[in-house]
Amino acid sequence: MERLRVTWMRLPESVRWCVVAFLVARVLFWLWGGLVMTLIPISPQGPFFQPAVPAPSGWLGWALAPWNRWDVFWYTRIAVQGYGIPDGRGAFAPLFPLLIAVLGRVLGGQYLMAAFVVSDACCLGSLILLYEVAQRDVQRGRRAVVALLIYPFAFFLFIPYTESLLLLLTLTAFLAARSGRWWLVGVCCALAVLTKTLAVVLLVPMAWELWKRRDTDALWKGLWLTLPVLAFMGWLVVRDLFFNVQAGPSFASPYGLLTPFLSSDFAVAWNNAVLSWPWNSLIAAVLAPFRLWPHLIATTAVIDLATLLGVLFLAILVFRLPRQSYGLYVLAVIVMSLIMIVKVVPLQDAPRRWLLAFPLFTAAAAYVPRRWERPLIYLSLLLQVLLSALFVKWAVVA
Repeated sequence: MERLRVTWMRLPESVRWCVVAFLVARVLFWLWGGLVMTLIPISPQGPFFQPAVPAPSGWLGWALAPWNRWDVFWYTRIAVQGYGIPDGRGAFAPLFPLLIAVLGRVLGGQYLMAAFVVSDACCLGSLILLYEVAQRDVQRGRRAVVALLIYPFAFFLFIPYTESLLLLLTLTAFLAARSGRWWLVGVCCALAVLTKTLAVVLLVPMAWELWKRRDTDALWKGLWLTLPVLAFMGWLVVRDLFFNVQAGPSFASPYGLLTPFLSSDFAVAWNNAVLSWPWNSLIAAVLAPFRLWPHLIATTAVIDLATLLGVLFLAILVFRLPRQSYGLYVLAVIVMSLIMIVKVVPLQDAPRRWLLAFPLFTAAAAYVPRRWERPLIYLSLLLQVLLSALFVKWAVVA
């Protein structure tokens, strides 16, 4: 025991502190999901929402099953069945389900457990790297991690969604750019694109970082930034040529010139989403609560709008951080998340994408006044409890 204690104390503070924070949050989410399912059982779902893989039996199933919702179904379906079924799964990039498939086979077919292991490992790694980044930039590592964990949609980092893997790759890419390891930047950005095509926005801050350095061999280093472009185009080719998916929408569809960049069966499964200019999304988001009232879903529209306002406020503070690439990255993430809106609830899915804009949480740690801390923590945690319960109850689509 003494040896373990000595080994533990030798670990960097970022690792020790983030491991404790992660374990506390991890256990609380497990308990909360199981409690919601026990006290408020859900009604049986249709065949479309039947999971591809069952949850483990016993207490582990009690902890995992409540979070087996929405996109988790898709990732485990792809991990088990591949992309050959034309039901909309082509909308999902391959890296995350590939990791689930590999680990699931190692665990003897326990694919849901494998999905949680992958997500949790990436979540812990992301917390540690965020601590390191914030500590280097503003000497506020702990506060940045807390700001991330209390974000109302932070529970998506603890369930098998791509956000934890994407955040880990993004933070690694920024740290690699800072140290001049451009081969690692290119690899991380390419893997991020293969996790979610939205990650092409990483090219904006990475190109800025490279330009600011003004190295004599910048052109050769810049060649590494072609890796995410090649990964993006390669995935499009493989998806559309080798997988049995339905023909995509025509250029007369609402998706217009962006049609080639969406999955060829995107419109089949997600016909409730349209592409729009960001300012139209903002207008739709403001009007949504009034349009949806008094339906319960108006509550989520209000929370989404309030979250957007908070994100925009923090985005202004991001430009006070020492690295200009942070502001460019945050703006790129926000704009990309506003391009695609949902007809019913315009900002649906957008708040969890803002988890990837890590400089928001660094800026919150550095510049939000301390007198605001306690009320913001209470409010954020209350919203997180509410939203996570609605997610378990199938009432939040995200």
